[in-house]
Amino acid sequence: MQPDNVTVSQPIRFEPLYGTAHIVITAFMLGFIIIGTIVGNMFVVAAILLDRNLQASLHKRNTGVADRLHPVD
Repeated sequence: MQPDNVTVSQPIRFEPLYGTAHIVITAFMLGFIIIGTIVGNMFVVAAILLDRNLQASLHKRNTGVADRLHPVD
């Protein structure tokens, strides 16, 4: 006599949520945003170092440096 609570297990198939093209396009877009942010923050720091009027504002320089170092965390 077999027990009443027999469980038959079938392999579960996981379908990808997104196609390969979608993932590649998203990765490139995020990469461009990240590179653009880094380059923009480097321009802010360079402008502060080169322009005497901007050197008085330490807050802008600290923000530019902090934004540039943030991905290192």
